[in-house]
Amino acid sequence: MEANLRREHILDMIRQNNMPVSASLLAKTLNVSRQVIVGDIALLRAQGIKIIATARGYMIPEFKETSRYIGKSHVDIRQKKPKLNYMQWWT
Repeated sequence: MEANLRREHILDMIRQNNMPVSASLLAKTLNVSRQVIVGDIALLRAQGIKIIATARGYMIPEFKETSRYIGKSHVDIRQKKPKLNYMQWWT
């Protein structure tokens, strides 16, 4: 299978699943090694595709208009100004 076509298949498999897809499963399905999948994921990320790696596999996060932000603040005692740190939380 051509490398570009394989990467398209990888993206399709990740997008179609709501759960993380492991590199081992992708490798077995596409009949390549896990290292080839890891390399393909790195190339896809380099192209700007937002793929996250979890302990259970790869996912493409879906950011929706209903995304929420969780914030925490603390005060820098030297500046006495609150600093805000935000972390995105998607639903």
